[in-house]
Amino acid sequence: MIRSASLKSESPFTTIQHFSEMCPEFSVGSLRWLVFNRREELLQRGVIRYWGKKVLIHKDNFFDFIMEQNTAQISHRS
Repeated sequence: MIRSASLKSESPFTTIQHFSEMCPEFSVGSLRWLVFNRREELLQRGVIRYWGKKVLIHKDNFFDFIMEQNTAQISHRS
C-alpha cells in the first residue's frame, strides 16, 4: 500500500527531514547540530524521542523549547 502525500499525520512527532521541510527556517544541519550538542536536555524536556535509530521531534515541545529561549546561547564560541 502506497501512502498518499496528501494524508496528514495526527502524530505530534515528525522526523528531522520532514520538520525542516515544514519549517525551512530550521535547516536539517542545524537541527542535527542541536540534537548532537543538546541531546540530554532535549530528551529530558520531551523535545526529541528515539524510534530505533531515528530521531523524532515533538513539534509542540520543540517550539516551547525555542520560546523559552533555551537556544539563545547554543554555541560555546566566544
